[in-house]
Amino acid sequence: MEESLELFPALKHLKDPGPAMAVIGLATEGRVKEALEVEGRCDEVFLRSLKWKVAVDYRLKGSAPAPPGRREILPLRRMRYYKALEALLMIQELKVLGSEIGLLQSASMQERAAREGERIMRSVEALSGEDPFLSADSLLGKIMFLKEVSLQRGLNLLREIEDFAKDPYHLPLLSREGGEILLLTDQPEETLRLTAEGVSVAEKHGNHWLAGELLLLSAEAYQQLAEVSRSVEELQRARECFERAGQRRAMALADLQRAHLLVRAGRLKEAGQALKTASKILRKRGDLHDRALLASVHTLYTFRSSSSRRRKKKVLLGAIERFPIKENPRAYNILWEAVEGEGWLREDPETAILFERPEVVTLSKRVAKMIMESARETYPNEFGALLHGYPHVHSLQPIVDASRGSRSFVFSLWDRFSGKALVADGMVHSHPSGVARPSRADLYMFSRFRVNFIIGYPFSEDSMAAYDSVGNRIDFRIVDDD
Repeated sequence: MEESLELFPALKHLKDPGPAMAVIGLATEGRVKEALEVEGRCDEVFLRSLKWKVAVDYRLKGSAPAPPGRREILPLRRMRYYKALEALLMIQELKVLGSEIGLLQSASMQERAAREGERIMRSVEALSGEDPFLSADSLLGKIMFLKEVSLQRGLNLLREIEDFAKDPYHLPLLSREGGEILLLTDQPEETLRLTAEGVSVAEKHGNHWLAGELLLLSAEAYQQLAEVSRSVEELQRARECFERAGQRRAMALADLQRAHLLVRAGRLKEAGQALKTASKILRKRGDLHDRALLASVHTLYTFRSSSSRRRKKKVLLGAIERFPIKENPRAYNILWEAVEGEGWLREDPETAILFERPEVVTLSKRVAKMIMESARETYPNEFGALLHGYPHVHSLQPIVDASRGSRSFVFSLWDRFSGKALVADGMVHSHPSGVARPSRADLYMFSRFRVNFIIGYPFSEDSMAAYDSVGNRIDFRIVDDD
Protein backbone atom coordinates (compact mmCIF):
# COMPACT_ATOMS: atom_id res chain seq x y z
CA MET A 1 0.00 0.00 0.00
CA GLU A 2 2.86 2.44 0.83
CA GLU A 3 4.33 2.01 -2.66
CA SER A 4 0.89 2.66 -4.15
CA LEU A 5 0.52 5.91 -2.22
CA GLU A 6 3.92 7.04 -3.52
CA LEU A 7 2.83 6.45 -7.11
CA PHE A 8 -0.53 8.21 -6.65
CA PRO A 9 -0.04 11.04 -4.10
CA ALA A 10 -3.71 12.07 -4.05
CA LEU A 11 -4.64 8.78 -2.40
CA LYS A 12 -2.91 9.96 0.78
CA HIS A 13 -5.80 12.36 1.31
CA LEU A 14 -8.43 9.61 1.31
CA LYS A 15 -9.91 8.16 4.48
CA ASP A 16 -9.68 4.64 3.01
CA PRO A 17 -7.44 4.37 -0.08
CA GLY A 18 -8.04 0.60 -0.40
CA PRO A 19 -11.03 0.67 -2.82
CA ALA A 20 -9.35 3.28 -5.04
CA MET A 21 -6.21 1.16 -5.24
CA ALA A 22 -8.36 -1.85 -6.09
CA VAL A 23 -9.89 0.09 -9.01
CA ILE A 24 -6.43 1.12 -10.24
CA GLY A 25 -4.96 -2.36 -9.87
CA LEU A 26 -7.81 -4.09 -11.69
CA ALA A 27 -7.86 -1.47 -14.47
CA THR A 28 -4.12 -1.80 -15.13
CA GLU A 29 -4.55 -5.58 -15.40
CA GLY A 30 -7.25 -5.03 -18.03
CA ARG A 31 -10.02 -6.28 -15.68
CA VAL A 32 -12.04 -3.13 -16.23
CA LYS A 33 -15.51 -4.50 -15.53
CA GLU A 34 -14.33 -5.80 -12.17
CA ALA A 35 -12.78 -2.39 -11.45
CA LEU A 36 -16.15 -0.71 -12.02
CA GLU A 37 -17.81 -3.05 -9.52
CA VAL A 38 -15.52 -2.10 -6.59
CA GLU A 39 -17.47 -0.60 -3.69
CA GLY A 40 -16.28 1.61 -0.82
CA ARG A 41 -17.95 3.18 2.20
CA CYS A 42 -15.71 6.24 2.36
CA ASP A 43 -14.68 8.77 -0.29
CA GLU A 44 -17.70 7.95 -2.47
CA VAL A 45 -17.33 11.03 -4.70
CA PHE A 46 -13.68 10.35 -5.42
CA LEU A 47 -14.29 6.65 -6.05
CA ARG A 48 -17.17 7.45 -8.43
CA SER A 49 -14.97 9.97 -10.30
CA LEU A 50 -12.19 7.45 -10.61
CA LYS A 51 -14.53 4.74 -11.94
CA TRP A 52 -16.04 7.21 -14.41
CA LYS A 53 -12.58 8.02 -15.79
CA VAL A 54 -11.69 4.33 -16.07
CA ALA A 55 -14.94 3.57 -17.93
CA VAL A 56 -14.58 6.47 -20.35
CA ASP A 57 -10.92 5.85 -21.17
CA TYR A 58 -11.50 2.14 -21.67
CA ARG A 59 -14.45 2.90 -23.96
CA LEU A 60 -17.08 1.41 -21.64
CA LYS A 61 -19.28 4.49 -21.43
CA GLY A 62 -22.39 2.38 -21.08
CA SER A 63 -21.04 1.07 -17.78
CA ALA A 64 -19.82 4.43 -16.49
CA PRO A 65 -21.30 6.08 -13.38
CA ALA A 66 -22.43 9.70 -13.54
CA PRO A 67 -19.61 12.04 -14.64
CA PRO A 68 -17.90 14.05 -11.88
CA GLY A 69 -18.27 17.78 -11.43
CA ARG A 70 -15.41 20.26 -11.82
CA ARG A 71 -14.37 20.09 -8.20
CA GLU A 72 -14.70 16.34 -8.02
CA ILE A 73 -12.28 15.71 -10.88
CA LEU A 74 -9.48 17.77 -9.32
CA PRO A 75 -8.00 14.88 -7.30
CA LEU A 76 -7.80 12.81 -10.48
CA ARG A 77 -5.58 15.45 -12.03
CA ARG A 78 -3.57 15.71 -8.86
CA MET A 79 -2.82 11.97 -8.91
CA ARG A 80 -1.85 12.09 -12.61
CA TYR A 81 -4.43 9.45 -13.46
CA TYR A 82 -5.43 11.17 -16.70
CA LYS A 83 -1.89 10.72 -17.90
CA ALA A 84 -1.73 7.16 -16.62
CA LEU A 85 -4.87 6.01 -18.38
CA GLU A 86 -3.91 7.71 -21.62
CA ALA A 87 -0.63 5.79 -21.60
CA LEU A 88 -2.39 2.55 -20.65
CA LEU A 89 -4.81 2.92 -23.55
CA MET A 90 -1.95 3.42 -25.97
CA ILE A 91 -0.27 0.33 -24.56
CA GLN A 92 -3.49 -1.62 -25.18
CA GLU A 93 -3.45 -0.30 -28.77
CA LEU A 94 0.14 -1.51 -29.10
CA LYS A 95 -0.84 -4.99 -27.85
CA VAL A 96 -3.72 -5.22 -30.33
CA LEU A 97 -1.51 -4.11 -33.18
CA GLY A 98 1.09 -6.69 -32.18
CA SER A 99 -1.44 -9.51 -32.06
CA GLU A 100 -2.76 -8.63 -35.52
CA ILE A 101 0.56 -8.21 -37.29
CA GLY A 102 0.99 -11.95 -37.84
CA LEU A 103 -2.35 -12.03 -39.66
CA LEU A 104 -1.29 -9.43 -42.24
CA GLN A 105 -0.45 -11.08 -45.54
CA SER A 106 1.74 -8.62 -47.43
CA ALA A 107 5.17 -7.39 -46.41
CA SER A 108 4.15 -3.76 -47.02
CA MET A 109 1.22 -4.01 -44.60
CA GLN A 110 3.44 -5.59 -41.96
CA GLU A 111 6.02 -2.82 -42.40
CA ARG A 112 3.29 -0.18 -42.00
CA ALA A 113 2.04 -1.91 -38.85
CA ALA A 114 5.57 -2.07 -37.47
CA ARG A 115 6.09 1.66 -38.12
CA GLU A 116 2.79 2.42 -36.37
CA GLY A 117 3.95 0.33 -33.42
CA GLU A 118 7.19 2.31 -33.21
CA ARG A 119 5.17 5.56 -33.23
CA ILE A 120 2.98 4.38 -30.37
CA MET A 121 6.07 3.32 -28.42
CA ARG A 122 7.53 6.81 -28.71
CA SER A 123 4.22 8.40 -27.67
CA VAL A 124 3.94 6.18 -24.61
CA GLU A 125 7.52 7.05 -23.62
CA ALA A 126 6.68 10.75 -23.87
CA LEU A 127 3.64 10.27 -21.63
CA SER A 128 5.57 8.19 -19.13
CA GLY A 129 8.29 10.67 -18.33
CA GLU A 130 9.84 10.02 -14.93
CA ASP A 131 6.81 8.20 -13.51
CA PRO A 132 8.06 4.68 -12.62
CA PHE A 133 4.55 3.20 -12.80
CA LEU A 134 4.00 4.39 -16.36
CA SER A 135 7.57 3.75 -17.45
CA ALA A 136 7.31 0.11 -16.45
CA ASP A 137 3.96 -0.23 -18.26
CA SER A 138 5.49 1.41 -21.31
CA LEU A 139 8.28 -1.14 -21.33
CA LEU A 140 5.81 -3.99 -20.89
CA GLY A 141 3.84 -2.65 -23.84
CA LYS A 142 6.98 -2.72 -25.94
CA ILE A 143 7.67 -6.32 -24.99
CA MET A 144 4.11 -7.34 -25.90
CA PHE A 145 4.46 -5.66 -29.29
CA LEU A 146 7.93 -6.98 -30.03
CA LYS A 147 6.84 -10.47 -29.03
CA GLU A 148 4.79 -10.45 -32.23
CA VAL A 149 7.07 -8.42 -34.50
CA SER A 150 10.56 -9.62 -33.55
CA LEU A 151 11.11 -12.20 -30.85
CA GLN A 152 14.83 -11.46 -30.65
CA ARG A 153 14.28 -7.72 -30.10
CA GLY A 154 11.65 -8.49 -27.49
CA LEU A 155 14.01 -10.87 -25.71
CA ASN A 156 16.85 -8.34 -25.72
CA LEU A 157 14.54 -5.65 -24.32
CA LEU A 158 13.31 -8.05 -21.65
CA ARG A 159 16.86 -8.56 -20.40
CA GLU A 160 17.59 -4.82 -20.45
CA ILE A 161 14.58 -3.77 -18.38
CA GLU A 162 14.20 -6.70 -16.00
CA ASP A 163 15.88 -4.97 -13.04
CA PHE A 164 14.14 -1.65 -13.72
CA ALA A 165 10.67 -3.17 -13.79
CA LYS A 166 11.01 -5.19 -10.59
CA ASP A 167 8.31 -3.68 -8.42
CA PRO A 168 5.15 -5.16 -6.86
CA TYR A 169 2.95 -4.03 -9.75
CA HIS A 170 4.98 -4.98 -12.76
CA LEU A 171 7.21 -7.93 -11.99
CA PRO A 172 4.35 -10.48 -12.22
CA LEU A 173 3.15 -8.94 -15.50
CA LEU A 174 6.72 -8.81 -16.77
CA SER A 175 7.12 -12.46 -15.81
CA ARG A 176 4.02 -13.46 -17.75
CA GLU A 177 4.88 -11.60 -20.95
CA GLY A 178 8.57 -12.43 -20.69
CA GLY A 179 7.79 -16.05 -19.89
CA GLU A 180 5.83 -16.37 -23.12
CA ILE A 181 8.74 -14.93 -25.11
CA LEU A 182 11.17 -17.31 -23.45
CA LEU A 183 8.90 -20.29 -24.15
CA LEU A 184 8.63 -19.25 -27.79
CA THR A 185 12.41 -19.08 -27.99
CA ASP A 186 12.83 -22.52 -26.41
CA GLN A 187 14.39 -21.26 -23.17
CA PRO A 188 12.39 -23.14 -20.52
CA GLU A 189 15.03 -22.75 -17.77
CA GLU A 190 14.92 -18.95 -18.13
CA THR A 191 11.12 -19.11 -18.15
CA LEU A 192 11.14 -20.99 -14.84
CA ARG A 193 13.49 -18.46 -13.25
CA LEU A 194 11.43 -15.48 -14.35
CA THR A 195 8.03 -16.94 -13.50
CA ALA A 196 9.23 -18.09 -10.05
CA GLU A 197 10.06 -14.49 -9.14
CA GLY A 198 6.73 -13.29 -10.50
CA VAL A 199 4.74 -15.92 -8.59
CA SER A 200 6.47 -14.96 -5.34
CA VAL A 201 5.61 -11.27 -5.74
CA ALA A 202 2.07 -11.90 -7.01
CA GLU A 203 1.24 -14.17 -4.06
CA LYS A 204 2.80 -11.74 -1.58
CA HIS A 205 0.48 -9.00 -2.80
CA GLY A 206 -2.58 -11.24 -2.99
CA ASN A 207 -2.86 -11.42 -6.78
CA HIS A 208 -3.64 -15.14 -6.87
CA TRP A 209 -5.11 -15.02 -10.38
CA LEU A 210 -1.85 -13.74 -11.89
CA ALA A 211 0.16 -16.22 -9.82
CA GLY A 212 -1.96 -18.98 -11.34
CA GLU A 213 -1.33 -17.68 -14.87
CA LEU A 214 2.41 -17.69 -14.22
CA LEU A 215 2.28 -21.23 -12.87
CA LEU A 216 0.60 -22.34 -16.11
CA LEU A 217 3.66 -21.00 -17.96
CA SER A 218 5.93 -22.87 -15.53
CA ALA A 219 4.00 -26.07 -16.23
CA GLU A 220 4.51 -25.56 -19.96
CA ALA A 221 8.23 -24.96 -19.43
CA TYR A 222 8.53 -28.24 -17.53
CA GLN A 223 6.75 -29.97 -20.42
CA GLN A 224 9.42 -28.60 -22.77
CA LEU A 225 12.00 -30.12 -20.44
CA ALA A 226 10.10 -33.45 -20.51
CA GLU A 227 9.58 -33.26 -16.72
CA VAL A 228 5.95 -34.36 -16.63
CA SER A 229 5.77 -34.83 -12.85
CA ARG A 230 6.99 -31.27 -12.20
CA SER A 231 4.53 -29.96 -14.79
CA VAL A 232 1.69 -31.75 -13.00
CA GLU A 233 2.82 -30.22 -9.69
CA GLU A 234 2.80 -26.70 -11.17
CA LEU A 235 -0.69 -27.24 -12.57
CA GLN A 236 -1.85 -28.30 -9.11
CA ARG A 237 -0.37 -25.09 -7.65
CA ALA A 238 -2.06 -23.07 -10.41
CA ARG A 239 -5.37 -24.72 -9.54
CA GLU A 240 -4.98 -23.73 -5.89
CA CYS A 241 -4.18 -20.11 -6.85
CA PHE A 242 -7.24 -19.88 -9.09
CA GLU A 243 -9.36 -21.36 -6.29
CA ARG A 244 -8.16 -18.67 -3.86
CA ALA A 245 -8.89 -16.03 -6.51
CA GLY A 246 -12.43 -17.37 -6.98
CA GLN A 247 -11.72 -18.18 -10.65
CA ARG A 248 -13.57 -21.49 -10.90
CA ARG A 249 -13.39 -21.84 -14.68
CA ALA A 250 -9.61 -21.27 -14.69
CA MET A 251 -9.33 -23.76 -11.82
CA ALA A 252 -11.24 -26.38 -13.83
CA LEU A 253 -9.14 -25.82 -16.97
CA ALA A 254 -5.96 -26.33 -14.90
CA ASP A 255 -7.46 -29.59 -13.62
CA LEU A 256 -8.27 -30.61 -17.19
CA GLN A 257 -4.74 -29.90 -18.37
CA ARG A 258 -3.41 -31.89 -15.41
CA ALA A 259 -5.70 -34.82 -16.29
CA HIS A 260 -4.37 -34.78 -19.87
CA LEU A 261 -0.75 -35.03 -18.71
CA LEU A 262 -1.58 -37.71 -16.16
CA VAL A 263 -3.23 -39.84 -18.85
CA ARG A 264 -0.14 -39.53 -21.04
CA ALA A 265 2.02 -40.57 -18.07
CA GLY A 266 -0.16 -43.63 -17.42
CA ARG A 267 -1.29 -42.33 -14.00
CA LEU A 268 -4.91 -43.12 -14.78
CA LYS A 269 -6.35 -43.13 -11.24
CA GLU A 270 -5.11 -39.58 -10.60
CA ALA A 271 -6.21 -38.54 -14.09
CA GLY A 272 -9.73 -39.79 -13.42
CA GLN A 273 -9.96 -37.75 -10.21
CA ALA A 274 -8.72 -34.55 -11.92
CA LEU A 275 -11.10 -35.13 -14.83
CA LYS A 276 -14.03 -35.57 -12.44
CA THR A 277 -13.41 -32.26 -10.62
CA ALA A 278 -12.94 -30.41 -13.92
CA SER A 279 -16.12 -31.90 -15.33
CA LYS A 280 -18.28 -30.71 -12.41
CA ILE A 281 -17.40 -27.08 -13.13
CA LEU A 282 -17.03 -27.00 -16.91
CA ARG A 283 -20.37 -28.67 -17.58
CA LYS A 284 -22.01 -25.69 -15.85
CA ARG A 285 -19.60 -22.79 -16.36
CA GLY A 286 -17.55 -23.68 -19.43
CA ASP A 287 -18.28 -22.40 -22.92
CA LEU A 288 -18.76 -24.71 -25.91
CA HIS A 289 -15.04 -24.93 -26.63
CA ASP A 290 -14.25 -25.72 -22.98
CA ARG A 291 -16.73 -28.58 -23.10
CA ALA A 292 -15.25 -29.79 -26.41
CA LEU A 293 -11.83 -29.90 -24.73
CA LEU A 294 -13.35 -31.76 -21.78
CA ALA A 295 -14.93 -34.31 -24.16
CA SER A 296 -11.59 -34.87 -25.92
CA VAL A 297 -9.64 -35.46 -22.70
CA HIS A 298 -12.42 -37.76 -21.45
CA THR A 299 -12.20 -39.71 -24.71
CA LEU A 300 -8.41 -40.04 -24.38
CA TYR A 301 -8.86 -41.24 -20.78
CA THR A 302 -11.46 -43.82 -21.87
CA PHE A 303 -9.27 -45.16 -24.68
CA ARG A 304 -6.34 -45.58 -22.26
CA SER A 305 -8.33 -47.07 -19.37
CA SER A 306 -10.83 -49.35 -21.13
CA SER A 307 -10.40 -52.35 -23.43
CA SER A 308 -14.05 -52.33 -24.54
CA ARG A 309 -14.47 -51.27 -28.16
CA ARG A 310 -18.16 -50.66 -27.53
CA ARG A 311 -17.43 -48.19 -24.72
CA LYS A 312 -14.69 -46.45 -26.71
CA LYS A 313 -16.99 -46.01 -29.68
CA LYS A 314 -19.82 -44.65 -27.53
CA VAL A 315 -17.60 -42.02 -25.90
CA LEU A 316 -15.99 -41.04 -29.21
CA LEU A 317 -19.36 -40.61 -30.95
CA GLY A 318 -20.60 -38.50 -28.05
CA ALA A 319 -17.62 -36.17 -28.48
CA ILE A 320 -17.75 -35.71 -32.27
CA GLU A 321 -21.55 -35.44 -32.49
CA ARG A 322 -22.15 -33.00 -29.62
CA PHE A 323 -19.21 -30.62 -29.89
CA PRO A 324 -17.40 -28.61 -32.63
CA ILE A 325 -14.23 -30.66 -32.20
CA LYS A 326 -12.83 -29.83 -35.64
CA GLU A 327 -13.09 -26.10 -34.90
CA ASN A 328 -10.96 -26.44 -31.77
CA PRO A 329 -7.39 -27.47 -32.77
CA ARG A 330 -6.36 -28.36 -29.24
CA ALA A 331 -9.40 -30.59 -28.66
CA TYR A 332 -9.09 -32.10 -32.14
CA ASN A 333 -5.45 -33.05 -31.64
CA ILE A 334 -6.19 -34.65 -28.26
CA LEU A 335 -8.91 -36.70 -29.95
CA TRP A 336 -6.42 -37.77 -32.62
CA GLU A 337 -4.01 -38.74 -29.84
CA ALA A 338 -6.74 -41.08 -28.54
CA VAL A 339 -7.66 -42.76 -31.83
CA GLU A 340 -4.30 -42.94 -33.64
CA GLY A 341 -3.69 -46.58 -32.81
CA GLU A 342 -7.31 -47.68 -33.28
CA GLY A 343 -7.41 -48.60 -36.97
CA TRP A 344 -10.79 -50.33 -36.61
CA LEU A 345 -12.46 -46.93 -36.17
CA ARG A 346 -11.62 -45.96 -39.78
CA GLU A 347 -13.63 -48.93 -41.01
CA ASP A 348 -16.68 -48.20 -38.88
CA PRO A 349 -19.11 -45.99 -40.89
CA GLU A 350 -20.29 -44.20 -37.72
CA THR A 351 -16.84 -43.08 -36.60
CA ALA A 352 -15.23 -42.63 -40.03
CA ILE A 353 -16.42 -38.99 -39.98
CA LEU A 354 -13.56 -38.19 -37.64
CA PHE A 355 -11.06 -39.19 -40.31
CA GLU A 356 -12.75 -37.43 -43.22
CA ARG A 357 -10.83 -34.57 -44.81
CA PRO A 358 -11.99 -32.13 -47.47
CA GLU A 359 -8.55 -32.38 -49.05
CA VAL A 360 -5.56 -34.70 -48.70
CA VAL A 361 -2.06 -33.26 -49.00
CA THR A 362 0.42 -35.31 -51.00
CA LEU A 363 4.16 -35.30 -50.36
CA SER A 364 6.71 -36.20 -53.00
CA LYS A 365 8.61 -39.40 -52.10
CA ARG A 366 11.87 -37.61 -52.96
CA VAL A 367 11.02 -34.73 -50.57
CA ALA A 368 9.94 -37.18 -47.83
CA LYS A 369 13.29 -39.00 -48.15
CA MET A 370 15.18 -35.67 -47.90
CA ILE A 371 13.22 -34.75 -44.77
CA MET A 372 13.98 -38.06 -43.03
CA GLU A 373 17.68 -38.01 -43.98
CA SER A 374 18.17 -34.38 -42.94
CA ALA A 375 16.40 -34.92 -39.60
CA ARG A 376 18.68 -37.89 -38.84
CA GLU A 377 21.82 -35.97 -39.85
CA THR A 378 21.06 -32.98 -37.59
CA TYR A 379 19.89 -35.05 -34.59
CA PRO A 380 19.93 -34.22 -31.65
CA ASN A 381 19.42 -30.67 -33.00
CA GLU A 382 16.34 -29.58 -34.91
CA PHE A 383 16.17 -29.68 -38.69
CA GLY A 384 13.85 -27.36 -40.60
CA ALA A 385 12.97 -26.32 -44.14
CA LEU A 386 10.41 -24.46 -46.20
CA LEU A 387 8.15 -26.43 -48.54
CA HIS A 388 6.83 -25.53 -51.97
CA GLY A 389 3.68 -26.79 -53.65
CA TYR A 390 0.12 -27.27 -52.42
CA PRO A 391 -1.78 -29.58 -52.19
CA HIS A 392 1.13 -31.54 -53.70
CA VAL A 393 4.42 -30.69 -51.96
CA HIS A 394 7.09 -31.08 -54.62
CA SER A 395 10.23 -29.34 -53.34
CA LEU A 396 12.14 -28.46 -50.17
CA GLN A 397 14.26 -25.42 -49.26
CA PRO A 398 16.54 -25.96 -46.21
CA ILE A 399 16.76 -22.97 -43.85
CA VAL A 400 18.57 -24.02 -40.67
CA ASP A 401 21.39 -26.53 -40.27
CA ALA A 402 22.99 -28.23 -37.29
CA SER A 403 25.39 -25.34 -36.72
CA ARG A 404 22.47 -23.51 -35.11
CA GLY A 405 23.00 -25.67 -32.04
CA SER A 406 20.05 -26.04 -29.71
CA ARG A 407 18.24 -23.02 -31.11
CA SER A 408 14.81 -24.04 -32.34
CA PHE A 409 14.04 -23.97 -36.05
CA VAL A 410 10.72 -22.20 -35.57
CA PHE A 411 12.27 -19.36 -33.55
CA SER A 412 15.09 -19.00 -36.08
CA LEU A 413 12.57 -18.84 -38.91
CA TRP A 414 10.35 -16.29 -37.18
CA ASP A 415 13.22 -14.06 -36.09
CA ARG A 416 14.85 -14.14 -39.54
CA PHE A 417 11.72 -13.44 -41.57
CA SER A 418 9.41 -11.50 -39.19
CA GLY A 419 7.91 -8.51 -40.96
CA LYS A 420 8.61 -10.09 -44.36
CA ALA A 421 6.51 -12.20 -46.66
CA LEU A 422 7.60 -15.83 -46.73
CA VAL A 423 7.48 -17.21 -50.26
CA ALA A 424 6.56 -20.81 -49.38
CA ASP A 425 3.47 -22.97 -49.06
CA GLY A 426 4.56 -24.84 -45.97
CA MET A 427 7.29 -25.74 -43.54
CA VAL A 428 8.69 -28.89 -41.96
CA HIS A 429 10.82 -29.32 -38.85
CA SER A 430 11.96 -32.16 -36.63
CA HIS A 431 11.21 -32.89 -32.99
CA PRO A 432 14.20 -34.79 -31.57
CA SER A 433 12.04 -35.69 -28.56
CA GLY A 434 10.02 -38.04 -30.78
CA VAL A 435 6.67 -36.34 -30.18
CA ALA A 436 5.18 -35.08 -33.46
CA ARG A 437 2.71 -32.71 -31.78
CA PRO A 438 2.98 -28.92 -32.19
CA SER A 439 4.38 -26.79 -29.37
CA ARG A 440 3.28 -23.24 -28.57
CA ALA A 441 6.07 -21.93 -30.80
CA ASP A 442 4.99 -24.23 -33.64
CA LEU A 443 1.36 -23.06 -33.50
CA TYR A 444 2.64 -19.47 -33.41
CA MET A 445 4.27 -20.01 -36.80
CA PHE A 446 1.73 -22.35 -38.43
CA SER A 447 -0.60 -19.49 -39.38
CA ARG A 448 1.87 -18.31 -42.02
CA PHE A 449 1.65 -21.52 -44.05
CA ARG A 450 -0.98 -23.71 -45.66
CA VAL A 451 0.57 -26.98 -44.52
CA ASN A 452 3.01 -27.78 -41.72
CA PHE A 453 4.86 -31.04 -41.17
CA ILE A 454 6.52 -32.29 -37.98
CA ILE A 455 8.75 -35.37 -38.00
CA GLY A 456 9.68 -36.94 -34.67
CA TYR A 457 12.43 -39.37 -33.71
CA PRO A 458 13.23 -41.99 -35.14
CA PHE A 459 12.44 -39.90 -38.26
CA SER A 460 10.46 -42.36 -40.34
CA GLU A 461 7.24 -42.08 -42.36
CA ASP A 462 5.30 -43.36 -39.34
CA SER A 463 6.68 -40.61 -37.10
CA MET A 464 5.58 -37.77 -39.39
CA ALA A 465 2.40 -35.68 -38.93
CA ALA A 466 0.82 -32.83 -40.93
CA TYR A 467 -1.20 -29.83 -39.67
CA ASP A 468 -3.11 -26.97 -41.26
CA SER A 469 -2.61 -23.26 -40.58
CA VAL A 470 -4.51 -23.31 -37.26
CA GLY A 471 -2.97 -26.52 -35.94
CA ASN A 472 -5.60 -29.09 -36.95
CA ARG A 473 -4.25 -32.51 -37.85
CA ILE A 474 -4.67 -33.27 -41.57
CA ASP A 475 -4.17 -36.38 -43.72
CA PHE A 476 -1.25 -36.69 -46.10
CA ARG A 477 0.06 -39.34 -48.48
CA ILE A 478 3.57 -39.91 -49.78
CA VAL A 479 3.43 -40.44 -53.56
CA ASP A 480 5.90 -41.40 -56.26
CA ASP A 481 7.52 -38.61 -58.24
CA ASP A 482 6.32 -38.13 -61.79
